[in-house]
Amino acid sequence: MTTRPRPVPLSPAFLRPIAHRGLHAPGGPVENTASAFVAAIDGGYGIECDVRPACGGRPVVFHDATLDRLVEASGPLAEVSFEALKGLRHRTGGDPILTFAAFLALVAGRTP
Repeated sequence: MTTRPRPVPLSPAFLRPIAHRGLHAPGGPVENTASAFVAAIDGGYGIECDVRPACGGRPVVFHDATLDRLVEASGPLAEVSFEALKGLRHRTGGDPILTFAAFLALVAGRTP
C-alpha cells in the first residue's frame, strides 16, 4: 500500500484574482504593458503575462506573434531586431514593449 503525500496549502498570496495580461480594458491600459501591470498590482491582483522571443531569442512581454494589432508596425515579432523593438510604442497609451527582465523589475515580487 502506498501513501499519498499530503497537499501543501497555498500561500494566501496566491489566493487572489489573477489579471490576465495585466489589468486592461477598452479605454484603459493595454494588455501586457507596464500600465496594465501597475494597475493590477494597485488593484491587488496577481498577474499573468505572455512572453515571446524577439529576434535573437530575447524574451519580451507580448501576446501576438505579429506586431500589427497593437503597435504601429507590422510583421513577425521574432524577425524584428531588439533595437527596433525598443523604439516601438503601443498604439493606445504609448507604452513600450517590455523585455521580460523589465517586467520582472517592475513587478519586483509585489504580487504573484
